[in-house]
Amino acid sequence: MKNNGFSSAILKATLLLAAVIVASTSLISQQREGYDIHIVQRGETLFKIGRMYGLSTIQMIEHNPSSKFGIRKGDTLYIPSSPETVAKTSSKASAMVATSATPYTAATATSTTATGTATHPAVVNANASYTEADSTVTIQVPEITEISGGQGYHRVGLVLPLTSYNPEDNNHIACLDFYSGFLLGVKNLQESGAKDIELNIYDENNYAKIEDVQNENSFFKNEIIVGPVRSANIEKLLQPLGEKGIRLISPFDPKGASLVDSCSNLLQVPISEKELISHTIDLFCKCARESGSKPLLLYEKGSDTTYLKQAERRLAEQGIEFNEVGYAILEGRTVEWKILSSLDTMSRHAVFVPSNSEAFVNDAVRNLVLVAERRNVELFGLPKWKNFNTIDPLSYHKLSLTLSLQYWADYSGRNPELEKLIYEYRALYGCEPNTYVMQGYDMAKFLLGSSTGIHGINGNMLFKRKNPGSGFENLAAREVFYLNNLDIVVK
Repeated sequence: MKNNGFSSAILKATLLLAAVIVASTSLISQQREGYDIHIVQRGETLFKIGRMYGLSTIQMIEHNPSSKFGIRKGDTLYIPSSPETVAKTSSKASAMVATSATPYTAATATSTTATGTATHPAVVNANASYTEADSTVTIQVPEITEISGGQGYHRVGLVLPLTSYNPEDNNHIACLDFYSGFLLGVKNLQESGAKDIELNIYDENNYAKIEDVQNENSFFKNEIIVGPVRSANIEKLLQPLGEKGIRLISPFDPKGASLVDSCSNLLQVPISEKELISHTIDLFCKCARESGSKPLLLYEKGSDTTYLKQAERRLAEQGIEFNEVGYAILEGRTVEWKILSSLDTMSRHAVFVPSNSEAFVNDAVRNLVLVAERRNVELFGLPKWKNFNTIDPLSYHKLSLTLSLQYWADYSGRNPELEKLIYEYRALYGCEPNTYVMQGYDMAKFLLGSSTGIHGINGNMLFKRKNPGSGFENLAAREVFYLNNLDIVVK
């Protein structure tokens, strides 16, 4: 490393950061009439304070630029007192919180905290230009609303429980499988020409509390962190990582979705059941439009109607007329005639059964199989149906069932990459790769690879930002189609 070039980079970065701080501080001082004041108390973090006022960490930093480098007891923070004030965000203030998805260069900055002086990477936008004469910064930051792969990270930290002394705790077993799949993904990328990939592993069970992982010298040098496992531990690391411009991947816990709205540096992998069902209803409505016939909602009387009402609203919004048949299981085989009378003989009909009751679904499928001998029906179900053990899979094929799932590995031979993984895993470990192995493999390819639009071997990843300043949630459901020829197609 050449000292002259390095010193020059530090100087340019320092000037740029100073200019942004000055410009942003000037902006806030001119708008104090729209702010309330919060004095930081002992133990408070930017993340916790933001949640008190309904603001994300990014919004807190936008209105308090110096908090980018941390806060301590006694600091003054300006809290927008109205929605209008929240909306008034200068592009200069936004420069302080440019996400890592925007091109950037890393320099070294020094900040003083309550515990002393700490050195950490400072994120400087590469699209920024600094003019010494007028001390202004011009920033062009595109609004990042979607991440579909091709991240090309080189330094990744994995925070996972890899050891355990509690025989009832099986989390470390699943995480070891995930880790082994991640390593095979790295191996695959290196064989394809990727270089300089650095993995830093942090065993959750080696720390008295999860916050202690921050004391590791390498922790804040990572470009992205995968883990921890539980959302409660994820929440404790999001704020300090966000202050360093580092994103965190939530790999396993669906409860992490509750943090997405307030944490801009979070990428939530597990898809909520709500999103999967919404995707199913979209496919159901699409089928109804294409067929041109009235779809059928087949539901259980006296049960939860949440998903039924959701489907009714979606159909009504799209101007699609539909029929409904509701019954209790004890009504028996007489239901077959009710269903037949709601379907004509010439058209293809989409049928949605909005139920997670295995007993009712079993009965509904039995009735629909009888109906399918006289009518052309296409069935849509809920994600939990995949785990029902009392229903003959052949019935799913007879009814051309469509499911929206997060994970589904296609063993039909259409995916040579899956075949390669299976052979390699067998050779190394003497057993078959499970879903956690495949998730780790897909994650490595997504984070460390350079291609976009990645379709994994076990699940797809497409992260979308719901609101400005929020985190990203994975919305890439897998569409699984049971065909009449006993084949299963996965998209």
